[in-house]
Amino acid sequence: MKCPVRCGFFGVSLVVVLILAGCTTAENPPSASTGSLAFEVDLTPVYAAALNPDSVSAAVASGSTTRQQALSISAAAKSATGTITDLEPGDWDATVTIMSGQTVLGTGAGRVNAAAGSTTTITVTVTIPSPATDPGVGVTIQ
Repeated sequence: MKCPVRCGFFGVSLVVVLILAGCTTAENPPSASTGSLAFEVDLTPVYAAALNPDSVSAAVASGSTTRQQALSISAAAKSATGTITDLEPGDWDATVTIMSGQTVLGTGAGRVNAAAGSTTTITVTVTIPSPATDPGVGVTIQ
């Protein structure tokens, strides 16, 4: 499913794509009644563009419940990772935001599913469009 969203940003534009990969992990498994979402963000294009992200966060919302997690950035691995745990099973609206100081470098959103008793890995792909051909931020959820 593709859901294009356009937003105008001054300066650098990034495209963030959330890809739901149905993987589970035995490391710190969630309880049988709740699920977890493990976010993996590849920041290679951000570093290649000589940008210096100093924070990456993931947030999920379902109904009146919202949870947010600062992701750990590894400049050496050019990635950011983190897990949001103890989520009620079901669909959640997920948002990942990449920041440098007070500047939003990129943000992406998508619908993900937390399964009871497992950790679902959410792979986030970041691309930098050409400002000449795409002056805004496009987000595609697959």
